[in-house]
Amino acid sequence: MQGPTRTIQIGVLVFEGADELDVVGAFEPVAKAARCAEHQPRLAPPRLFGPTSDVTCSNGLRLGPVEPSSASASCDALVVPGGAGARDAMACEDLTSAVRDTYLRGGPVYSVCSGSFLLAAAGVLDGHHVAVHRAKTAQLRQLCGPGVTVSSAGLVEDGQLTSAGGEGAGVKALAIGFSIIRRFAPSCLECISARMEVRMI
Repeated sequence: MQGPTRTIQIGVLVFEGADELDVVGAFEPVAKAARCAEHQPRLAPPRLFGPTSDVTCSNGLRLGPVEPSSASASCDALVVPGGAGARDAMACEDLTSAVRDTYLRGGPVYSVCSGSFLLAAAGVLDGHHVAVHRAKTAQLRQLCGPGVTVSSAGLVEDGQLTSAGGEGAGVKALAIGFSIIRRFAPSCLECISARMEVRMI
């Protein structure tokens, strides 16, 4: 007799000054897929993790309750948003440890725009291609060194790391959200795209 099928848990890291659209744009399509009655994917609703129990995003939206960053160890994949606070968040060991630990145990890590700066601080970019906002490519290259390809190429899927930056990604966070669905709940791509009236497949 088989045991119950394990569900896939997606975590979204949040921090002071995270961009609202980066957080919610990735969160919403995954949350809709998790509740898809038609296809019933093995996907749990996404959860928020961060260094404090609530955060204020870059344009004033308050998010909470937020689970401790360390609790993201229960997640199969992690989303890292960008935003005005991303550079300051690089110094937060709770956040960079969560990214590093997910990557080292083989979990996919997704970054939206300047969320890639946290991936750099976590030391997981070496040998990878990562996308970021076109105005921030030079800054990220300085942080990463020659072993990392930095571009504003849109959506870049490179092994464990998926990143979105530059105009080619459309709404970057939505591109990340649908990339997660494509990996973990592909049967939901068409229906979630139709429900949200976006063409991301």
